[in-house]
Amino acid sequence: MSNTRFFAKESYGVRMKKKKLNIAFAGGGTGGHVTPISSLIQYANDHKQLSEQIQQMYRFGSTGQMEEEFASKHDSVIFVPIRSGKLRRYWTIKSTLENLRDVAYFNAGYVQSLWYLQANKIDVVFCKGWYVAMPVVFAAASLRIPVIVHESDIHAGLVNSIAAKVAKKSFDGFPGVLKESTHVGQILSWDLLEKDEELDLFTIQPGKKTLMVMCGSQGSEAVFKRILEELDSEWQIVKNLNIVIVLWVLNTSWKKKFETHLNVTTYDFLNHHELATLFEIADVTITRGSATTLAEMEYFDLPKVIVPLPSHDQPLNAKRYAQHHDDIVVAQDNMWELFKAVKFHLDHPRKKKTRKTDIFAAHKAIWESLLGDK
Repeated sequence: MSNTRFFAKESYGVRMKKKKLNIAFAGGGTGGHVTPISSLIQYANDHKQLSEQIQQMYRFGSTGQMEEEFASKHDSVIFVPIRSGKLRRYWTIKSTLENLRDVAYFNAGYVQSLWYLQANKIDVVFCKGWYVAMPVVFAAASLRIPVIVHESDIHAGLVNSIAAKVAKKSFDGFPGVLKESTHVGQILSWDLLEKDEELDLFTIQPGKKTLMVMCGSQGSEAVFKRILEELDSEWQIVKNLNIVIVLWVLNTSWKKKFETHLNVTTYDFLNHHELATLFEIADVTITRGSATTLAEMEYFDLPKVIVPLPSHDQPLNAKRYAQHHDDIVVAQDNMWELFKAVKFHLDHPRKKKTRKTDIFAAHKAIWESLLGDK
């Protein structure tokens, strides 16, 4: 398949019309890979000058995972299910067998991607990372379809490190992460600009400081257990706080454990309009080290106690925020320091800055590259 930019004549030798493009988005696994793609798609839908240049958007990903769920929120997107394997970079008998199995999955995903990219006449592929993007990137490279990459973390993941070698253009959220990449910051959600005035906040008592807890669905139990221990103690600072906890889908079983405490409000799920409302009123937050989430909170000058997942790139993200934004990092195996860090932020409140960051800087740069001449 040729990916030469085609033009159709409107009148002899006078006007030329650009061909509308078919664009594929690849990446999944976690919210840090999925929500930025969703934000890019919505940005295009909201800007007529972009949407008029697009024939169709396709979302490649795994069936039944977060990427399919988020793709279903956009009527302008067709979801394309593919198989993919995961490379485990530790060596046990079990991991070796799993890697051998997943090589077969990857090969199946590669063949599927070759077929779908050609059948749908894809003009350009955007890669956000994670293993489900790998077969799509390899297939695009085989077909000489341009690839655009964005890396969120301070240390590039395996998939994006490989994808950047064949990419037409690479972008990063932290400077210099990918070789010859352009620094554009994180892909933040457009919904952060508009608060949800109807969000139920009746349990948040005025006059009390508010602690927001948002640790995602992955590995949140250690944080939740520590919060419950403090709530059951006699420490007055915890009892005198409004505590707002976003559980997310996999943690809803914790709701009953928290609802016995009158100063705790739990939400199963919040969209970005609702999150913006809480980011605005919170005095301090406990969070994981997702680069996208940290950037969203920083946009609201929200002091952070960061408990990074130890097995991901999150510790490096957290370290950078501690160095550049006076946030505090608490290791997951040292949870006794958690509320000491919360108290420090409450005793040393951060002044709100005038926002100068263009929340759409990354969107503009990436879409310019996606729709530009190839």
